[in-house]
Amino acid sequence: MDFVEIACAAGGRRSIARTSLDILAAGLLGTVLQPDSNFGMAGSRPAVLVRAATPDDVRITLRFVQDNGLAVSIRGSATQFDTEAEPGCIVLDVTGIDDIDVILGSQ
Repeated sequence: MDFVEIACAAGGRRSIARTSLDILAAGLLGTVLQPDSNFGMAGSRPAVLVRAATPDDVRITLRFVQDNGLAVSIRGSATQFDTEAEPGCIVLDVTGIDDIDVILGSQ
C-alpha cells in the first residue's frame, strides 16, 4: 500500500494511505491533489492540496483532518499560499467558494 506523509496538528508526521485520500476525493465536488500532482506553486509544499468547491467539501475535509489529527492550512483569497502553509500539511483552498458560514461547536 502506498502512503503519504502528512504533518500532524500535535507535531510530527503521520502516514496516510493514498486509498484514504482517494476516498476523501470521491466524496468531494472539488479536487484533491496528492504529492505527485503539480500544485502550481513555489516555495514550501503541502502534502495534499484540497480545492473545495462547496461548503460541504470544507466540512468533509475538516472532519477528515480532525479524525486523523492532521495539520491544515486554510487558503483564502488573500493568503500567501506558498509562504504561509505549514510544509507537509493539508492545504484547504477555499478561494472557489463565495460564502461559507461557520457555526462553532456544530457537528
